[in-house]
Amino acid sequence: MKTKNQFLFYYVQKFFQDYLNIQRGLSQHTILAYRDVLKLFLTFAANDLRVRVTKLAIDDLRVETVLAFLKDLEKSRKNNALTRNHRLTALKTFFSFLAIEDVMHSNEYQRVVAIPLRKAPRRMMEYLSLPEVKAILKEINKGTQLGQRDYALLNFMYNTGARAQEVCDLKIKALNLESPGSVLIKGKGGKTRQVPLWQNTTALLISYLKNCESLKRNPKRIFQ
Repeated sequence: MKTKNQFLFYYVQKFFQDYLNIQRGLSQHTILAYRDVLKLFLTFAANDLRVRVTKLAIDDLRVETVLAFLKDLEKSRKNNALTRNHRLTALKTFFSFLAIEDVMHSNEYQRVVAIPLRKAPRRMMEYLSLPEVKAILKEINKGTQLGQRDYALLNFMYNTGARAQEVCDLKIKALNLESPGSVLIKGKGGKTRQVPLWQNTTALLISYLKNCESLKRNPKRIFQ
């Protein structure tokens, strides 16, 4: 029979190996981020209860401990609202998993899931300067078909300000490559906008469309 602390680490192992990795299919980067948050929380809980981490039990995972942990993040670690919210989100994922696995304590876990996020100021949209854009374009190897595609793609995005998904969805029929060139971009909610193309962007697209082998196999989408 498992002891209460054995149950806790059984659930921790299952959370990472089965739930996040197999059921959710999250990337290794995301899983490692969740690992770091949980490690930080369990270390705090052990220190708060004055026990070793290996002696923590499932009953120790209480909403009061989580709230104390969040307070410590802000006061001792000087985490801003955005970082605090990221770490709380990771904990909410873990406690939502526990609510399914450990039904006897589900009410306590739901109290953790219900902890509100802090209102965080929205970051101002940043952009690359012209020298920065030129430096990136300079690094592309235009001697390969893939490089030619990337060069045309980045020039197109810089010209139009199109979002990544809008570029992925872009079809050849949306292009007008006769002077003056333009493109019809379909955005969120089905909204469309007509965007003019610079002469050099138009010339790059004409060359790319003429030489791209993948377009001959699938002529519908431009960048593939």
